[in-house]
Amino acid sequence: MNKLYSKEVLDLADKHGINYDDLPIIVDGCSGGLSWIYKLALGREISCEQCCNAHDLRYFIGKAEGSRKEADQKLRDSSRTIGNFPKGWKGKARKVWRWFRAWVMYIAVRLFGRSHWSE
Repeated sequence: MNKLYSKEVLDLADKHGINYDDLPIIVDGCSGGLSWIYKLALGREISCEQCCNAHDLRYFIGKAEGSRKEADQKLRDSSRTIGNFPKGWKGKARKVWRWFRAWVMYIAVRLFGRSHWSE
């Protein structure tokens, strides 16, 4: 198993005949400066990087894997379940953070992602 990519990413690649060696060209984690901002603000890597990789791959595959809106919703939903948090955050604050981050990501890809969607 390739440790750089989640099972979801590798399964999608297999399903569509995409060679694992091509994945670094297709997926690049969380775009739009999100990974950079997260590292700057929290001092660590964003925990939902693999959610972003799966989203990038769905965009590359395009309609053969569903609609653009479905791909964006899967990004939102998967990023809501994963999270590392600012130091000291517990309980409800963590849920709010995950919800907020997931919706910010969803809105960003809905507004700015069209040019990256493969038809």
